[in-house]
Amino acid sequence: AYFECSVCKMGEERSIDRGRIDEPTVCRNENCGARRSMSIVHNRCTFKDKQLIKIQATPESVPPGETPQTVSAWAYHTLVDAARPGDRIEITEIFRASASRLSSRQRNERQST
Repeated sequence: AYFECSVCKMGEERSIDRGRIDEPTVCRNENCGARRSMSIVHNRCTFKDKQLIKIQATPESVPPGETPQTVSAWAYHTLVDAARPGDRIEITEIFRASASRLSSRQRNERQST
């Protein structure tokens, strides 16, 4: 992401870490140093497609009276919008579960590919 100071027009690039942008709060120009003056310049940024897909078992494979299981997956680049709700798809992947803490006292299993 590219940010520019609204006071002195100095630009600064920031990378994305785990889906979050570390937005600058102070201008790095020694002569400026303005606080909260940095704004994102969309025309100088590069964006990539990303979509959350929820995959559910087919109704025929679920025993009567049970709820179909659902798994979440991320689609990137050309796979975004490749499937629409209700489409039947087949996914081949390497499945990995990793622990993530929701709070200091609670642990939850997080699934990633």
